[in-house]
Amino acid sequence: MYASKPDSVITVMRSAHRDESLTQKQ
Repeated sequence: MYASKPDSVITVMRSAHRDESLTQKQ
């Protein structure tokens, strides 16, 4: 359902980027 929407994929990608940034800052 959500997978069919590209917006959700972009959101997941962005959230993953945020996690990486936070990890690098630590």
